[in-house]
Amino acid sequence: AFVADHGQDIARGGRYDRIGKEFGSARPATGFSTDLRTLMALGNLAVQDTQDNILAPWKDDASLQDKVRELRLSGDSVVYELPGQSGAASEMGCNRKLVLKETEWVIEKF
Repeated sequence: AFVADHGQDIARGGRYDRIGKEFGSARPATGFSTDLRTLMALGNLAVQDTQDNILAPWKDDASLQDKVRELRLSGDSVVYELPGQSGAASEMGCNRKLVLKETEWVIEKF
C-alpha cells in the first residue's frame, strides 16, 4: 500500500497458500505487515492539515450510522470516538460533533 508524497510503502503483504502445511493443516491465508510508527506519523500529518472533521459517538444506532453514511457521501470526514478513548476531539482534527437532538442527529460546532 502506498500514499501520495511518501516515498515508500506503508504496508505490504500477500497471499500465503497452504500455510500451516508443516503442522498438518494446509489452508489459504492472506496477511500484511505495517510499521505503526509510520502510520502514526502520516496520521498526525493528516490531522494537522485539516481541523474540519466531525466527531461521532460510538453507538449501535441505525439512525446514527445512516447520518454518518450521508455525511461521508456528501464529502464530510467523520471520525468515530471509540469506547474508552481519551484525548480531545481537536487532536483528531474535529471541530464539530454529531449529537442527538430529540430524534435527529445534528452537527454542533465546538
